[in-house]
Amino acid sequence: MAYFDFDSYLKKHNIVLSPRSKKFCKLGLKRMSKSIDPIHNHLHVLCLLDNFGSLMRNERGLLKQDVDYNVLLISIIWHDIWKSKRFPKGVFKLVWDQLYEGRGSAKIAAAEMEKAGFPKQTIKKVAYAIRQHSVVHKKRKTIESKILKDVDELARWNVARIKFAGRHLFSNKILSNKLLKAGKFYVNWFIGSARPKKLYFGWSRREFMKLKKVWLSQANVLYKKYSKLLNHKP
Repeated sequence: MAYFDFDSYLKKHNIVLSPRSKKFCKLGLKRMSKSIDPIHNHLHVLCLLDNFGSLMRNERGLLKQDVDYNVLLISIIWHDIWKSKRFPKGVFKLVWDQLYEGRGSAKIAAAEMEKAGFPKQTIKKVAYAIRQHSVVHKKRKTIESKILKDVDELARWNVARIKFAGRHLFSNKILSNKLLKAGKFYVNWFIGSARPKKLYFGWSRREFMKLKKVWLSQANVLYKKYSKLLNHKP
């Protein structure tokens, strides 16, 4: 895993975690660094953490709310643990992963937290936030679930993330026309329809508007690039 000083991150943002939570967060980062999904790995988690730092700096009202940082940081780091163990290569599996990801990751995180000796109430709060970050969700009630939704949504528009995924998949000969078409389907149906009004904080909505247009343009460029490379006949 690329070096990331989690302790320095906490100190920079004045976040205090329990020793158990800090250890569990570091375990999650280590697990995500071994992800087989280049879109949902430790780099994605670091992007969420960076987004949360920016959210705290720019959303003054957030500091006045009673945020449980133990619950929030664990939820951010473990929210895609289920996806880290999979890599869908077709439209059907891609859709299924989108529908089940929240529940799948919540189950894994809850089971690991139980092993680590966390209180039941903390496990319940983390599982709720992770489960609710999915496209299949009920009205989000906790501040932690709302923050996770916003920082995850903004990470979706990270151009460097899709460029890295494209290079990784192509260089390792994983990318195929079928997978490329599945990616285009995902962009058209899940990404393209995203709207800023679904986000909870003003800063998040403003960032959304800046990032989406650039991301969609770059995604189209990458699709054409890899489509040409895959169908090139020497």
